Amino acid sequence: MLSLVRMAWRNIFRYGSRTAITIVAIAISVFVAILVDAVIMGIMTQSNLNMVNYEASEVVVYPDGYFEEKDKFPSDIVMDSKTREMVENALDSKGIIYAPRYRTTAELVFYDEDKDFEGVLETILYGIDPQKDARVFLLKDSLESGQWVEEGDDSIVVGSTIASKMGLEVGDFVSLQCEGMGGFAQSFDVLVKGIVNTEDYEVNSTMLYMPLDQLDAYLELDGGVNLYAVSDGTMSSMAGSGFVSKVKKALYGIVGIEVYGFEEDNEGYMAIVNGDMGGSYMVLFFLFIIAGAGIVNTMVMSVMERRRESAMMRSMGFSSISIKVLFVVEGFFIGCIGSAIGLVLACAVNYPLAKIGLDFTGFVGDDLDIGYRISFVFHSVWSVHSFVAIPLIGIALTVLASYIPVSKIGRGQISDMLRKV
Repeated sequence: MLSLVRMAWRNIFRYGSRTAITIVAIAISVFVAILVDAVIMGIMTQSNLNMVNYEASEVVVYPDGYFEEKDKFPSDIVMDSKTREMVENALDSKGIIYAPRYRTTAELVFYDEDKDFEGVLETILYGIDPQKDARVFLLKDSLESGQWVEEGDDSIVVGSTIASKMGLEVGDFVSLQCEGMGGFAQSFDVLVKGIVNTEDYEVNSTMLYMPLDQLDAYLELDGGVNLYAVSDGTMSSMAGSGFVSKVKKALYGIVGIEVYGFEEDNEGYMAIVNGDMGGSYMVLFFLFIIAGAGIVNTMVMSVMERRRESAMMRSMGFSSISIKVLFVVEGFFIGCIGSAIGLVLACAVNYPLAKIGLDFTGFVGDDLDIGYRISFVFHSVWSVHSFVAIPLIGIALTVLASYIPVSKIGRGQISDMLRKV
C-alpha cells in the first residue's frame, strides 16, 4: 500500500500539465465557494446581531395574547404593575438583564416655520427605561448627535433616516399622535434630544424612543408595559437555546405572560433568512457541480490516456483494485493541493473582507430596505462552515471524480487494452 502511495505522489509530477490544470480548477472552485459562503454567512450573522443589539432581543416576554396581535400594536394588552413586579423579581433573582418597554405606533408631525415645511411620518414609538435599556441594547452608544433620554425628560431620540427625511435637528420640537390605554387619541409635543445612527435600517427609519415614565403619563398606562426585552449581556454574539430555557425556567409559574426566543418572536424575518440561505446553498451546489464536471473530464482524459500504462501494470502483477487505488490516491493528492491553494487564497482575501468589508453605500445609498438589518458595508466571517467544510468537500469531490473513470478498469483483456491507443 505504501508503494502505491509513493507511486501516486510521483505520478502527479510525471503528468505536470494535466495535474496543473486540475489543481487550478479545484483551487478556483474552492476559493470562490469559500468567499461566497463567508460573505453570505457574514451578512446573516451581522443582520441577526444587529437585530439583537438594536431592535429585538434574545428573549422577549409579552403579556398573554399580545404575541398574536403584535403586528397590530394593540394598546390595551399590557402587563400590570403586579405582574411586572413578579417578572422583575424573578429575573433579578437569577441575575438576568432585562429592559421594560411599551411599544405603539405614533404619527410624527414636524412643522418648520422658517422653511414653511410640514412633514408627517408613521413611526414606532418605544417607551423605555433609559438606564435598563442601555444594558440590553446598543442604542445609547449609537448617538450621532445630541444626548440620550433620561427619566422625566419630555423628549425623544429619533432614528437618523427619520431625521434626514423630516429635516429634524437636535433641539427641534415635534408633535406625536398615538393611542392611549383607553383607546383615546392623544397628541403631545416633545423635544428632539438626540439622533441615533445604527447599523439597523429599521431602527434608523421607523423608531422613536421616549422615557417610559413620561409616555406613561401621556397615555395613562398606569405602570403597564407590553414587553420585556431580555438579554444575556453579550453584545458580540447571540445567546443559544440554553439561555431561552433559563429565562423560561426563571419565569415559570407567573400567570399572564408569554416567553419567546429570538427565532420564535421574529418568524417572518427568519423565514426570509432561511429562504435566502437555502438559495445560497443551491448556488454553491451548482458551483461544485460545474467544477466537478471539469474535474471529472480532466480525470477521464487522464485515465484514457493511461490505459496502456494500466495494462502494463496488470501484466506486471498489479490487481485491478491496486490500479484503482493508485488513481484514487492521485486524485486525493491533487484534491488536497488544489483545496489547500484555494484555502490559502481565500484566507488572504477574506482578511480585509472581514476586517474592512465591502462598502456599497455609494452605490445604493443608506435608505434602501432589503429585509436584512445591516448597513451596506458587508463583512465576511471566519467560520468552520466556510473554511473547513468547503475544502473537505473539494477533496471528496476530486476523489469521487477520480474513481468514476477508473471503475471499469480491469474488465477488458490486457492484450485488447494494449492495442488501443
